[in-house]
Amino acid sequence: MPSSLVTEPTDAGVATDEAVAGAPTGAVASLSAYVGKYPLDKVGDFAFFQHPVVQEGLSRAVTDPKVLAAIAAIKGPVGPVMRKNNDIAASQCQQHDCGAHNYAIHVDATTNTVSSVCYYDEQTGPIATWYKPDGSKVSEGDGCSVG
Repeated sequence: MPSSLVTEPTDAGVATDEAVAGAPTGAVASLSAYVGKYPLDKVGDFAFFQHPVVQEGLSRAVTDPKVLAAIAAIKGPVGPVMRKNNDIAASQCQQHDCGAHNYAIHVDATTNTVSSVCYYDEQTGPIATWYKPDGSKVSEGDGCSVG
C-alpha cells in the first residue's frame, strides 16, 4: 500500500440533480475535490468519510459488522486527504492512541470508487488488515497511516 502521499489540491464541482448521473444531490462528483482538505470538513454537503461513494465502498469492502462498528467508533485526529498518482487516501486514528488503533480509506481516482480499506487494532494483532471491495482481505504492515 502507498507509504507516502502528497497533497495536490484540485477543483471539482458539487453535483446538482441534473449535473452528474449517479452522484447524489449535494455530493461532489469526484472525490479528488477533497485532496488537500481535511476528511472531516464538508465539500458540498458531505465530509469525505460520510460521502455516499465512500460509505458504499466501505460497506462493500468491510463485511464484518464488528470491524465496521469499530471504524465508525474511531473519533480522533486526521490528516489531510492525500493523493499520490491514482490513489486518494484519508485516515483517522483513535484519540490518544493513534499508533495502536487507526484506519484508512483509499479511493481509485480514475473510477472514483473505494479501492481498499485498512483497519488496524494493536489489541487484535500486530498487523493491519486491508479489505478490498471484492471481499478479499490481506494482512500486512503495522498501521494504516497515509502520509
